[in-house]
Amino acid sequence: GVTHVKIGSRVVPTDANGRVWVYYAPDEASTWIPAWRVLEGTGPAGALHNAIVLVGTSASGLRDLRTTPLSPLTAGVSVHAQMIEQVLDGQFLLRPDWADGAELLYLILLGLALLILLPRLGPVWCAAFGAIAVGAAMGASWYAFSHFHWLLDAVMPSLAVLLIYLLASFAAFMRTEGERRRVRDAFGRYLSPVLVDQLARHPEQLRLGGESRMMTLLFADIRGFSRIAERMDAQALTQFMNAFLTPMTRVILENGGTVDKYIGDCIMAFWNAPLESAAHAQQACGVALAMQKELVAWNASKPEEDRVRLGIGVNTGNCCVGNIGSEQRFDYSVLGDPVNLASRLESLSRIYGVDSVVGPETAAAASALLLLELDLVTVKGKTQPVKVFALLGDADQAAKPEVAAWRAAHDRMLHAYRNKEWEEAERGCAAALAASPKDLPLAKLYALYQERIRFHREHPPGADWNGVWVSLEK
Repeated sequence: GVTHVKIGSRVVPTDANGRVWVYYAPDEASTWIPAWRVLEGTGPAGALHNAIVLVGTSASGLRDLRTTPLSPLTAGVSVHAQMIEQVLDGQFLLRPDWADGAELLYLILLGLALLILLPRLGPVWCAAFGAIAVGAAMGASWYAFSHFHWLLDAVMPSLAVLLIYLLASFAAFMRTEGERRRVRDAFGRYLSPVLVDQLARHPEQLRLGGESRMMTLLFADIRGFSRIAERMDAQALTQFMNAFLTPMTRVILENGGTVDKYIGDCIMAFWNAPLESAAHAQQACGVALAMQKELVAWNASKPEEDRVRLGIGVNTGNCCVGNIGSEQRFDYSVLGDPVNLASRLESLSRIYGVDSVVGPETAAAASALLLLELDLVTVKGKTQPVKVFALLGDADQAAKPEVAAWRAAHDRMLHAYRNKEWEEAERGCAAALAASPKDLPLAKLYALYQERIRFHREHPPGADWNGVWVSLEK
């Protein structure tokens, strides 16, 4: 194509089609002379001597007005005049032949940089990076124009980069939403909706590892499950367990708990992770009471042979909680000695004839509830004894006047028992049983202590005996 046009001794650079970029300047009044003044002879003397004269019109009705970068309405004759001035001055606007390649390279490099950095830095930092890059390109374009009279277009490539950024951000948003949906699907089966939403907002928490945290653990196990299992086939037993576990799990999830796992007919759950809760011990105890109420409704709708009892153990202590397992598969779970003790407490509920047994830390944190000290026990696998408590009711039940007198009688019985005052302990058993609320299942507890008292009378313990009972059951 055309690259230059020669006019006399002047060489005018053009594009491939012979077109010239006009280097516009503001119109000066001194360069314009109204035609009527020339015709009347009243024009400036000598104004046209040795001048190139262009005759044109500026009337809008003659349709020779043009839009330029400096004015929306410029007479067409002025465009020609400014072009002639460029030729005379030798100052031209240039569009280098490498400009298209440079603009394309700028578009490709910045677009690729945003595509690479967006998943790593996020939309905010990438927007800042893009703004700096676009600002630098605009500055370079202005510098090239003002110093070299080069025309380099930074606007169109920047708009294209903006489109890339918007599309990439939208794709990242959709990808993040997909991750959140996967998190909700993965955790929605054993976490409460609040916990699922938190993990969906922070999917980076789904990594292998754990943290030390004070936790409250709950184990709930069906009593006499073997009797039920032996008369059902596999399909019927599965339907039975699913129907039983569904309402129990709902109670846990609705009260901020996390279902760790199902172990046959046992449910393991915990509180205070992944969301922190200052009242996690009270929440777990409330769930234990609510599960027993739910069990009453369950049994009422079942035939006699399908009715069950539920033993529950609750314990509080410092544990390690997090994603535990292997790189191939891991579960959000909890480890620690308090977990083992919670499982042992669930087993003790069967021995003492109560529905729910809690550990000492749980009892201290939920002291407003109706709790009763059961025993000093060394559970299987441990050497140090712990105080265990029966969870018998909520705070309203604990506030009843008759409860205080009954618990005082019970405490006197325990004191006499641990001090080897067998007659006083035996009378205390009878007094505590008589004073106990009639709606509480305590007959087996006091029968157990009466049997122990008779045994110790016949086989007096040694001088170092401190009232601790050693449990041999898991």
